[in-house]
Amino acid sequence: MIVKWVQSGSRRCNVEVAEWFPTRAEKQLLLSILHLGKPKLFELAKLQQVDAWLSSQEVDQECK
Repeated sequence: MIVKWVQSGSRRCNVEVAEWFPTRAEKQLLLSILHLGKPKLFELAKLQQVDAWLSSQEVDQECK
């Protein structure tokens, strides 16, 4: 869903980290997956968009 949002050009992502990934382990897995995709996101000029979205979420600082 997050990848689809990034590719769509929409400004708002419907994924709320706290709702979709309620446990710390799930949040950590999401962040790990996003981290793996950072080089491609940068190449597509979408990394800033994802980082801004992630910053707007209430993700535990220890998970980052």
